[in-house]
Amino acid sequence: MNRRIIFEASAFEDFNQWARLNKKIHQKIVTLIKDINQPLI
Repeated sequence: MNRRIIFEASAFEDFNQWARLNKKIHQKIVTLIKDINQPLI
């Protein structure tokens, strides 16, 4: 089951900025989002 991830506008701007400036933080956020979407067993 995939949950819909919704960002506040400023949070999405930060997320995009990290994608450009700090790939390590950006990748950690992406990993957390993927983990959130994992089904509970």
